[in-house]
Amino acid sequence: MRWVLALIVAGLLGVGTTVAILVFGAGVFWLVIFGDDPWPDSAVRVLEVGGFLAGAVVFLVVLVGMGHRASRRE
Repeated sequence: MRWVLALIVAGLLGVGTTVAILVFGAGVFWLVIFGDDPWPDSAVRVLEVGGFLAGAVVFLVVLVGMGHRASRRE
């Protein structure tokens, strides 16, 4: 049962990391290619979402690490 939970969490972390990298990369690409011309607010919003997703991934990593450490003590 622990392995299933570990695989699910690892999959979620992998997906979250991938999405964060793609979203952040899309925002940087948009700013480099289009600059401030068409919709600068959209590019900034994409960067904000990427940062939020990256923060969520870091939070999950810390949470899983704390849970793993607690389970080793039992």
